[in-house]
Amino acid sequence: FGIKALPYGRPQGGTGLAFFRDPVLTKDFWSIGLLFCASLFAGWGFLILNIGGTLLVFLTLRWYRNKIQCITGDMLGAMIEITEAGLFLCAAARWSV
Repeated sequence: FGIKALPYGRPQGGTGLAFFRDPVLTKDFWSIGLLFCASLFAGWGFLILNIGGTLLVFLTLRWYRNKIQCITGDMLGAMIEITEAGLFLCAAARWSV
């Protein structure tokens, strides 16, 4: 989503340039639908985790857009770490009872 949502911030070169060379098409996101369908069979808790992870990604991208209007490879990596940490916290809260 980060590659599709924001322009690359270092056109002269950087750690994420290789990811931005080829355009990302909407059809490249088919696996997300598959993930949501699979989580329906696994239970509502997993569906909520998937929705929460998606929300974290969109909020992070919105914050990037408001701050510097672009994204870099380091920011893509940070977005992944933010999402993973948020999912671990949500899972711990969900299954700690």
